[in-house]
Amino acid sequence: MDKSLLKKILVLVLVWRIGLFVVSLIAPAFISYEPSFPYAYDLLAKLGLPQWLYSWANFDGVHYLTIMRMGYVGTGLIQAFF
Repeated sequence: MDKSLLKKILVLVLVWRIGLFVVSLIAPAFISYEPSFPYAYDLLAKLGLPQWLYSWANFDGVHYLTIMRMGYVGTGLIQAFF
């Protein structure tokens, strides 16, 4: 692959990601963030991260944090989530 093409792709991905972060910073002024999945406020909000950042974790992030802390058996489920 040509290095200039790789550089263009990398720049495009970075610009896209920065744009998404900007939108996530501005969005709470127009739309309230009210997660409807379990443990959102118990786990994500207690991380001490800004809301615009922990809102990216959503449903999957809560389950991954729970698995990390207690393992699959500690979550009350013995099967994998995926």
